Amino acid sequence: MKGVWAQEREYERSLWWAVALTAFFGFWRSREITVPQYRVYDPQVHLSFRDLAVDNSLHPNEISLLLHCSKTDQERSVRVILGRTNADLCPVSALLSYLVHQGRGPGALFMLDGQPLERTRLVEEVRRTLTRVGLPAGNFAGHSFCIGAATTASAIGVEDSTI
Repeated sequence: MKGVWAQEREYERSLWWAVALTAFFGFWRSREITVPQYRVYDPQVHLSFRDLAVDNSLHPNEISLLLHCSKTDQERSVRVILGRTNADLCPVSALLSYLVHQGRGPGALFMLDGQPLERTRLVEEVRRTLTRVGLPAGNFAGHSFCIGAATTASAIGVEDSTI
């Protein structure tokens, strides 16, 4: 039983790390990578495994994800490319690690307890983690990854038009 619990913990760690780095490096809002409720998953709207592509199946340097619609463009899809950073904060490594645990299957890309990851569950988990490490959890919202990515990009000199 202890081994099963350890596997579940490792799966969850890989899930949360992959979600956080995907959201940050992709400038995604939480609603773009989660579902509002697990019962309303729609593969035409929500992120699924089939929306993922790699540049090289043996040694991926890039993973692209198909964003079906966004807050600013609800009419067309766009591919968001995540690149390998060769650092601790690497969205490619995080996603690949998660996929080792998750595997390929129908349904949402990010799954928790066999169900598509709900937006509220993501926000709750991030707030719980922030509280655990002594940071103000009330400042975090579903769009914080996107805002944090934009703020970071601006701070290192990325042009506003690119952001």
